[in-house]
Amino acid sequence: IPKANAPKTPIKGLEIHAVSTLSEALDIVAEM
Repeated sequence: IPKANAPKTPIKGLEIHAVSTLSEALDIVAEM
């Protein structure tokens, strides 16, 4: 889930997942 689309009051696990997914996406882009 993109961080911008995360709920305003996200479940802590969901918030962490959104951040980690964003980090992974940035890592993939950086490798290109």
